[in-house]
Amino acid sequence: MRSPQSRFGPGWHLKRSEIPGHELKQEISRLSKREHQELQAYLIRLRHNTPEWKEATAKRIKAMQAGRRVTAEELETRVSRA
Repeated sequence: MRSPQSRFGPGWHLKRSEIPGHELKQEISRLSKREHQELQAYLIRLRHNTPEWKEATAKRIKAMQAGRRVTAEELETRVSRA
């Protein structure tokens, strides 16, 4: 199994401004289904390591522990309205 880093090379995670968006999209479009899934998983892991994501998650957990949970009935009501 090849990691997304091996597909794009060791420095592929360069700053967004260094890789034109159309080139990045073209490269991603050439990925196999498996490589695309691996890239998605890698990007999710990157996002989950940001201070913003960790702070937001901690805030949601704290709210749930304080009793501000959504019941199944409330969820069904919210989903049926959407």
